[in-house]
Amino acid sequence: MLLTRVERHIVDVNQPLIDLSYASKNLYNCATFIMRQNFIKNHKIINYFTMDKIIKRDYPEVYKGLPAQSSQQVLRLIEKNWKSFFKANQEYKKNPDKFKGRPKLPKYKDKEKGESHVFTGRRVNRGLYRWSKGIINADLNGAIGIIKKVVPEALDSLIELRNRGAGFAPFKVVNIF
Repeated sequence: MLLTRVERHIVDVNQPLIDLSYASKNLYNCATFIMRQNFIKNHKIINYFTMDKIIKRDYPEVYKGLPAQSSQQVLRLIEKNWKSFFKANQEYKKNPDKFKGRPKLPKYKDKEKGESHVFTGRRVNRGLYRWSKGIINADLNGAIGIIKKVVPEALDSLIELRNRGAGFAPFKVVNIF
């Protein structure tokens, strides 16, 4: 009879653990956003060392949300995920029958359980969203929401402008030719 030794870990879900999990997700999403944008523009990935410098320089509060070693491991995981994507993509080109579909870019981490969305308005009609300050293009409102979620501090001034209603009102362009 083969005996198997089993180790059991019981994790008490407390607020500090939830905060660390949230900080890890934010760092992962922030770095993934930077990597995706660079890939779309340059068709290259950023290596771990360069990404580490970029995050420390441009988003120090996101990086410092975790202990340094944890932040480094999150960034190493992102590099590993992107290298795996490229390897899978090369294999797909050679043998597409081995796959159910073309490999997709690494995705963002989902929101944590317990997070909820607070909607500040409602859809008026296709493409328009009404909120307390007026009407805004629905796509623009969605894009602002995504960027705010991925890189919260990057949009402080943009959100302030949006709150004042500056430059976000939809308008119709008429071709006069």
